[in-house]
Order: sequence, then C-alpha cells, then structure tokens
Amino acid sequence: MAIPHWQLCTYTTRDQQQHTGALLDDMSIVDLPGGMGAGRGLVELLDEWAETEAALRDWDATGVAVADAWLRAPLLYPRKIVCTGANYRKHLVEIGPKVGDSRTPEDRLGADWRPFFFLKPPSTTVRGHEQEIRIDASEQVVIDWEAELAVIIGRGGRDIPADQALRHVAGYCVINDISDRSAFRRPGPPTMSWDWVGMKAIDDSAPMGPGVTPHWLVADPQRLGFRLWVDNQLEQDANTAQMIFSIAEQIAAISGVMTLEPGDVIATGTAAGVGLGQDKKLRPGNVVTIEIDQVGVLRNKVVAR
Repeated sequence: MAIPHWQLCTYTTRDQQQHTGALLDDMSIVDLPGGMGAGRGLVELLDEWAETEAALRDWDATGVAVADAWLRAPLLYPRKIVCTGANYRKHLVEIGPKVGDSRTPEDRLGADWRPFFFLKPPSTTVRGHEQEIRIDASEQVVIDWEAELAVIIGRGGRDIPADQALRHVAGYCVINDISDRSAFRRPGPPTMSWDWVGMKAIDDSAPMGPGVTPHWLVADPQRLGFRLWVDNQLEQDANTAQMIFSIAEQIAAISGVMTLEPGDVIATGTAAGVGLGQDKKLRPGNVVTIEIDQVGVLRNKVVAR
C-alpha cells in the first residue's frame, strides 16, 4: 500500500499537554509550521480549518523530530462519532442469516432505502494506534471487528448538498468499529429488541488513527483498498468503491438530521469479512491490523478488561 507522506496527529510530551503535529511515514513526529499546533489539540485546529488548510497545503512536512513524543489518538476527542451501517452489499449478504433476514441485498435496499446511522460516545470509545482494546473476555461475549474509512469534518454545516459535501472534509483516517454482537438482541417489545447502544457504544469500541491524512493527499476517497488482519489472518479485503452510499451521500444525509461540526467523525461502513459471518470473535492476545491505501495503518492489541 502507499503510505501517506504525513498525517496530522495529536501527541503529548512530558508536560502532558496536547499538541498537534505531523506524523511522518517513519512514525516520527515533527511540529507544524509556525508553532501552530503547540499546546493545541487537533479539534482546535479543525475549528479554524480554512486557515489551517491554507497554512499546510504547500508545506513539505519537514522538521526536527520531537523528542519524547507520545502518539495519542488523532482526536481527543471528536465532537461526535457517527457510524454508517449496512453500507456494503457483501456485508449485507454475510450478516443477513445471522440477524434473521434472508432477503437479498437488492430486496432489502428497495426504492426507499436510505443511509442508516448510529452513534458512539466519543469520550469513552476512542483508542489510538498501538493502544490496547480492552474487552469483556467472558465466553458468552462476542466482540467483533469492522475495518472502516473514517471521514473527519473540517467545515461544519446543516443540510449540506451531496455535490458540495466533500468540501466539508478535512481528511481521512482508519477506524475499527468494534462491536459486541452478543448484546445486539434482547428480550422485550419488538420495537426495542435490537440494542444498538449495547452492541456499539461499549468502551474502547472506536480505535482510530494513527493520524488524519489531509484530504488533498488522498487522490480519490471512493477508490481506496482496505484490509484487516487478526494476527496474521486476512479477514477483510475490500475497496471503498463498493460502498452503497458514497461519502458525499452520507454527509448529505447526516447533515439533514443533525448539524455537522468541525471535529466530527463519520465511520463510513464496513465490508464483508467480519467475525459475525464466520462465527469468529476477538479474544485477549489478538492483534488487529487495518491498513487503508493512502491513509495509514492502525494496529491494536486486544486484552481482557
């Protein structure tokens, strides 16, 4: 895969203060030009995205590596994490029988099919590159992986037209939509039998990173190959070209429901190859690696909580 030359990242040093820097392809960190990231988290720079972008577009990402820099999750913390569900046809095929829906994707999509979204709490789900994913290791609990392209909003808005949507994007990163499949169904009234909070909002369920690749370094976000391994076993291998709803369509749909703000994250859906479709699950000791072409590599070890 093509590794991005640099990514925006959040780091701390011995002072424990947040700084925004540039993560280079050798994993060293350099400061942004003019000290613009000193003492400021990436969300603060996204609040001033027009000025930030203008200062960085022609920057050559050179400098002296910051000593004792500790790479953190790229956003501490996003304002919102909005996740798109059921956005790849082959994924619909593999999970259909598992959730009691044997219809074909075409039958399920229908003329009135619209993007489906859910939320993750940003302050308790985010983990960074090489940080541990802490799980409930009980035998009855089924923790699953989902490799996804994350879109980082730089310019907010409401009711954004699809043909203008990509102008609101600051950049892209890797995200793993960790899910507790065992919590998805529960007894109760039919309208309350699907527990999206129990499945998707668990702690440590949004590892992301290692940084945010600025949008101008990604040639076409709808033509990105991505892969996920559990240990050395390739589990997912797909391309963002296979999305049912494009990134632009997702931004338009979300902004029709809620105002998008700088620092929001949109997880754009996963492809076939999740554990649910194979009767597999994550266990303590597993290492999950996701790589997305032109965006980056995210790696996390799974441990018992």
